[in-house]
Amino acid sequence: MGQIEVARKTRKAKAKPERIVHYVAMEGSVTERKYFDALIREYNLRNVILLRKAKTRSSPSDVIKRLERQIGKKTNDHGEKLEEHYWAVFDTDRRSISTLRNAAERASKKKIGIAASNPCFELWLLLHFGSLADMKGLEGSAAAGGCKNVTDYLRRRFDRSYEKSSFDPSKYVDRIAEAIKNADASDTQGKDAWMDSVGSRVYKLVERVLESADFSPSNT
Repeated sequence: MGQIEVARKTRKAKAKPERIVHYVAMEGSVTERKYFDALIREYNLRNVILLRKAKTRSSPSDVIKRLERQIGKKTNDHGEKLEEHYWAVFDTDRRSISTLRNAAERASKKKIGIAASNPCFELWLLLHFGSLADMKGLEGSAAAGGCKNVTDYLRRRFDRSYEKSSFDPSKYVDRIAEAIKNADASDTQGKDAWMDSVGSRVYKLVERVLESADFSPSNT
C-alpha cells in the first residue's frame, strides 16, 4: 500500500477529477453512520454519498440491493457525468458462510466493493489504536466470541465510554492513517473476494475515498 497523506479540513487538497463519487450503503444505521458522518466532516469528503436504509433491511443482500438501485444514474443535479464507485459495509457475525459468499459473488458481478468487518465494525474501530498483532488475545477472542468480545476489548483498552449509539467518533477519525495501515497489515487475503480471517476491509473503502477526494455531491 502506498503512503497516504490525509488532507485535513484546514488544508486545501490537491485537485482531483470532479467525476468520481463513492456511494456507501451500510448494514447499521447508527454506529457506522455516526463514524462516516464524522469522517466526512473531518476530511471534507465531498465525494461520498451515504445511502439511507429502511429500518427492517439490514442483511448483506439488502445492503447490496440498495447499491444496485443506484447503479447507472451517472449524473448529479448539475448534469455532470460521474465515475461511480459502490461500497457495501456490513458485519460477518451471525451470518452463515454461504450467505456471506453469495453476497460477495453478487457484489463482484456488479463491481460493488465489500468493506466488511469480521466479526463486526468495532474491529475496524480497534484498528485505529493498534495492530491485531499487538493486541494479545484479541484475534482468538474475536473468532470465538464474536462482536461482544471485540466490543469489550475496545472498552477495556481504548474507549471506556464506548456505546454504539453514543460514542465520540472524533477520537477515531483523527487516527485514520494508522487504522488503514493496521487493517492492511492484517489482511493476508487482500486479493480474495471474501475475507475469512478476523479483520476489516473498511480500510479499502476509506483509502479509495481519501485518494479521490474533492468531489461534492451532497449526502442524502
